[in-house]
Amino acid sequence: MRLENPATALKKIATATPFSVAYLDPKRTVNYGALDQLVERAGATLRQAGVPQWESVGLFFSDQLLTLAFALAAIRYGHPILLLQPARGEAPVNLALTHSNTTNVFTDRSGNDLAQVSQAKTHLVADMNSLAQSTLPNLEEEPAQWLSTTPVFSFLGSGTTGNPKVIAHRADAVLDMMMLDMDIGPFTPRDRLMSLADLCYFTSLRPALGAIAGFGTVVTVTQISSIPWLINFCQRMKVDHISMGHLHGMALLKDLSNEKPALPELKSLTLSASPIPGTMRERLIKQISPNLRIVYGTNEFGSATHLNYANRSSVDPASVGTALEGIRIRVVDSSGAEVPVGEMGEIELNSGTTFFGYLTGEENPTDSNGWFKPGDLGSINADGELIFAGRADDMMIFNGINIYPREIEYVLEQHSQVNEVAVVAAPSAVH
Repeated sequence: MRLENPATALKKIATATPFSVAYLDPKRTVNYGALDQLVERAGATLRQAGVPQWESVGLFFSDQLLTLAFALAAIRYGHPILLLQPARGEAPVNLALTHSNTTNVFTDRSGNDLAQVSQAKTHLVADMNSLAQSTLPNLEEEPAQWLSTTPVFSFLGSGTTGNPKVIAHRADAVLDMMMLDMDIGPFTPRDRLMSLADLCYFTSLRPALGAIAGFGTVVTVTQISSIPWLINFCQRMKVDHISMGHLHGMALLKDLSNEKPALPELKSLTLSASPIPGTMRERLIKQISPNLRIVYGTNEFGSATHLNYANRSSVDPASVGTALEGIRIRVVDSSGAEVPVGEMGEIELNSGTTFFGYLTGEENPTDSNGWFKPGDLGSINADGELIFAGRADDMMIFNGINIYPREIEYVLEQHSQVNEVAVVAAPSAVH
């Protein structure tokens, strides 16, 4: 069963329990009633700017609450969303604008920052206070149905495996991804969810929208003065779930020397986005929370696997867990045949929901049966867990033998004097 459209769920919750907390950051507490009003004003702003229904709008905000409010407004009033990240630079941002046919960008940024969106008409929303105090007319039309046949979200991929791609998703895929995000915690009503990555990133905004649809609270931080400050903030705000990437995990551990978990009441501490070294996993369990989760997935597919460290005595440091509910995983050889347990091959994923594709024109890596090929290598162990072995294009061949750099890296990472490691090929005149 899918989650409800988050903008529709927001309206229902705001009507039934308007004073329940929807959003928190270090300076603001916003209840569901107030958030719904902000979404209405954001929707009126879109209309006043003359953006036709079903035309994509670009979101380019520093303020995370503005990102959330305008995303919900776009969903409610029938506008596909292009997420733009200020740190990406002018060329990638304009690539995204061009290929998504987005001509209107809403932003709280000014001056040199707007040079990045030179191809679009920009609409300045000075700050959240100006939106909250605006006297824009109420929208007369009924909220639109969230279309399932055309892209409702597009955003730039990381570009770590080639030129940046503009990734697009339909509503049905986004709702499925949100449901899986909520299953990982697992997330329950009134839980508080914080991502250490800004909401301008799809992998952060998506679970935030899921939290709103699931009657929870979105918690954000933009400026982290110190790691002890962050820990204290999470304690005071009674955060239930934290999600982050590899780099956030490294930064979090850098200044900690405590011997006991700093957040023992945390229901889940979820890491994704990169291979997570075993030593980092152990320190996060020891110093932050015993409820560590490791997630494997992609921007195109969403979350695919989940490893829960609670009540586990030993875990393969290369394991990324078992398939989430409704997800099928297989490992195949070069001919497409499924390989035996423990044998290395290429990972393929299937959720029953087809990835829309790349707006930049690259071939869709999903076959006619719905199997998505992320370009990763791995194996399935005897316990049904996916063992991640890195990118297929990183594999080395030495005298006819396949060498998987990630396997070597996992071993080297176990050494106490090694913080990070990368294994790469070097040319040889003999071999």
